[in-house]
Amino acid sequence: LFEVFIDNYPVDPTKISVSGYCFGGQAVLEIVRRGYPGVVAAAAFHPSTTNLTATIPPTMTENVQIHYPELEPAGDEGLAFFEEELRYGEAMGWTTFKYGGASHGFTDPTNAVYDAKQSRLSHEYYHALHYELGL
Repeated sequence: LFEVFIDNYPVDPTKISVSGYCFGGQAVLEIVRRGYPGVVAAAAFHPSTTNLTATIPPTMTENVQIHYPELEPAGDEGLAFFEEELRYGEAMGWTTFKYGGASHGFTDPTNAVYDAKQSRLSHEYYHALHYELGL
């Protein structure tokens, strides 16, 4: 998929940032686990945290953000496991942001649980990472 994207869009293949929401957030976590050339930043918003690849430890160890709602119906077990994977891999540049009172889907304005303030904050943190990396 990355090759198709890089070959068909004007991107710098050495400065790719990935982000995803819900299932897309899970895909981002898999990218972090597997590592892909050129991916320098990753953000997962209210992701499913199930490990689909059984890749431990994650290959990508820097510039990883997880934006997780306090009221995630799946609970915190998967998030805690992913964080443990990052620790096991000696990752140094990752951050979990936990949004108090927020539910799964808090960034989606079409969702009944949309939280404008928490959504704005989560995206500001992601944009700040881009700024820091010169993306």
